[in-house]
Amino acid sequence: KLPTVCSHVKYKLNHHDAGSDAEGCAMVLKKVFEDTKAASVEELLCVSGVKIGVLHRDGIKYRKGKGGKRKD
Repeated sequence: KLPTVCSHVKYKLNHHDAGSDAEGCAMVLKKVFEDTKAASVEELLCVSGVKIGVLHRDGIKYRKGKGGKRKD
């Protein structure tokens, strides 16, 4: 839940206030990027193993990515 992860990143959330919720999400994402050392969303997806897809009538079509491991 958003209040839980915002607490973890030390962000004082005013839950259900649109601006605060958006800023809280941004702070959580910033922390994820710092912790993973990912330089882009593509790299973060690769490092985390998350796939992006689009739901169609006949199923999910996943976006093709570069894959592989991050170069350090």
